[in-house]
Amino acid sequence: MQPPNPSDYPMTAEGDDDFLKAQRQYESHLVSQKQPVDIGHELKVHTPRLLEHVLDNPGTQILYRPFQFFGRMLGEIADRAAQLNDPILNDLMLRMALYEEGDPENLESYSPIMCARVHAEAQKLRRELKTAANNAPK
Repeated sequence: MQPPNPSDYPMTAEGDDDFLKAQRQYESHLVSQKQPVDIGHELKVHTPRLLEHVLDNPGTQILYRPFQFFGRMLGEIADRAAQLNDPILNDLMLRMALYEEGDPENLESYSPIMCARVHAEAQKLRRELKTAANNAPK
C-alpha cells in the first residue's frame, strides 16, 4: 500500500476529506503491519493558541505586552515568508499555524491537501540541499 499523493486530490473541501481519510487508512495499514508511521508533517505547534494558553495561567499577565509584540512580529514574519514563497519556510509557517491554510481551527481556510503538498515540496528541497551539501568540495 502506498501513501496517498496529495496531487491526486482536488483542492476542495471534499478533496481534503478524501485525502485525510486515505491518509488515516494508510497509517492504519502501517500500524497493522508493525511498520513505523512517518508523522513528520503532523508535528505542529499552534502558535497563536500556545501564546493564549501561556497567558491564561495565573501570574503571567506581565507577559501580555511582550507576547502581543511577539504575535505582531510573527505576523510580519509570516507575511514576509509568503512573499518569499520558499517551500521550506512555507512548510514551517503552516506547521506553526501562522498561515490560515495551516490552522485546523480555521474551518473556512484550512487545507490539509495544500499542507501535504507544501510539506512534500519542502521535504524534496531539504533532500536536494542535503545532497548538494554532501557533494560539495571540501
